Amino acid sequence: MSSSRGLSRTQSRGFISLGLILLLVIILAAFGGAGWYATRHTSTTYGDFGAPELVTIEGYTGTVQDPWIMSDDQYIIWESRTDVPGAVSDVYYAKKIDYKTFSLVGKVQGLPSSGVAAAKTDTAGNIYFLSSLYSAQGITIGHGTFADGAVTNMAPTIGISKSWNSNMSAAPSRDGKYLVFEDISNVATLAIAKKNADGTFTRLANSADIMKNITDQFSVAYAPSLSNDNLELFFTAPPSTNKHSMIYVARRTSITEPFGVAEAINTFEDGLSEAPSLSLDGKHLYFHKVISVSHADLYVLSRE
Repeated sequence: MSSSRGLSRTQSRGFISLGLILLLVIILAAFGGAGWYATRHTSTTYGDFGAPELVTIEGYTGTVQDPWIMSDDQYIIWESRTDVPGAVSDVYYAKKIDYKTFSLVGKVQGLPSSGVAAAKTDTAGNIYFLSSLYSAQGITIGHGTFADGAVTNMAPTIGISKSWNSNMSAAPSRDGKYLVFEDISNVATLAIAKKNADGTFTRLANSADIMKNITDQFSVAYAPSLSNDNLELFFTAPPSTNKHSMIYVARRTSITEPFGVAEAINTFEDGLSEAPSLSLDGKHLYFHKVISVSHADLYVLSRE
C-alpha cells in the first residue's frame, strides 16, 4: 500500500475519515513515495515457502484484491476493486478445485457495492469487513453472518475502536475467539482483541506486549492473517531490514507469548505483494500482487 494506492483505495470506497487521511501520511513516509509499482528487487528466496504460483479463477478475468481463503478451505473471497478513482467494486467468491484453481460462483449478496472491503471469515461463518456504513458511530469495522453466498445480520463491530483512532484490516482467528486489526493513530500498528459472549470484543490487556516486536519493527503494518493454531501472524508492511519483501510473518511458541521479530517472505522482483491469507492447514499462503492501478492478480505460496 503506497501513498498513491492508499488514496485511490479510499476514493474508490467513497469515504475518507481522519484516521484514513493520517494513514496516508504515515504510508507516504514509510514507502518513500509513489513509485512502488515499478520498484525492482533482486531476491529469489521465499523463506519456508516455495516460489509464487499464479492462481486461476475459472469464469473470472477481473482484478483480485484482498483475497481470503475461507475457513472451510473450500472457497475464496476477494474484491474486484481497482485503484482507479471512482471505480465500483464488489466482493466475489469462488469454489476451490485445487490449491491454485478455483471456479467462480458469483458476487457475495447482501454487501453494498464499493461500501465494503477486506472481508474475512472464521470457521463459524462470521464475516468481518472494512466499511463506511458505521462511520457516524466512529466505527470502521463491520461484521455479519456469511452463509450460502450471502451476508446477513450486518452490524458494527463493538469494542475495538477508540475515540482517537481508526481501524482497518481486521481479521478473525480461525476459531473466532480473537480479532487482529490495524490501529491507526500517529502510526499504523496491529492490535488484538478477544471476543465476548455477546459478540462484542475487548482488547487484550497485554495487546501492546503481544505485538511489541512488530510495532518496534514497523511504523505501518496491516492486512493480518493468523494461522489456525494462532502461532503465526502474517501481515503486510513496507520494506524494513529486508528491502525485497512486503509480506512478513511473526511467530511464537505459545498463544500466551508475544509474537517474535517478523521475518520477510519474499514474493516477486517487482510490483507490490500484499494481503496474505493462510489456509486452514497452513500449507498455502494466498496474496494479491498489484500489477497496475487497474489490475491485481492472485498468487499462492506453498510449503510442506
